[in-house]
Amino acid sequence: MEELISRIIKEWEAVVVPRKGWSPWLFPTSLFIRDYLKLKGEAYPFEMYRALKSCRLKIRELMMLPPVIVGSPTSFYRYIWILEKLGFIKRTGRIKRAKFPHLKRRFWRRYYMLVEEYADDPRWSNPQKAIGYITGREYYRKKAAGK
Repeated sequence: MEELISRIIKEWEAVVVPRKGWSPWLFPTSLFIRDYLKLKGEAYPFEMYRALKSCRLKIRELMMLPPVIVGSPTSFYRYIWILEKLGFIKRTGRIKRAKFPHLKRRFWRRYYMLVEEYADDPRWSNPQKAIGYITGREYYRKKAAGK
C-alpha cells in the first residue's frame, strides 16, 4: 500500500490547491478513488479510506501544512454509493466474510473496481453535483406525473 500511496503522491504533488481558510485542498476524494482503483485494480471502501487519509497526512508533512481534516468513514461510504450510482465504479462480486460469525452479510467486505469507459469522465471532479442533477430530475419528473 505504501508504494501505491507514493505513486499517487507523485502524481498529485503539483495539484495542491490553496483555498480560503486554514487548510489547503489536498486531494479531491473522488479523483483519489479513481486513481487508487486504476493502480490497485480492486479494493474495498475502508481500504481506500485509510489510503486517502494516509496520503493526505503524508502530503501535509511534506509541505509542512497545518493539520488536515479527513471526513468520517460514513461520508466516504456515501461517496462510494454516489460513484456506484453514477456507474463509475462497480462491485466485483468478490465478498470477504466478516471475522465475527454473528455479523450479518451486509457487514462483509465488498470489493469495487473502476469502470474503464468512465475513467476519464469530467463528472469525476464533482460527483455530488452530477448525482444531485440526476436525482433531482427524477424527483421532479415523478412530481409532475403526480406520483
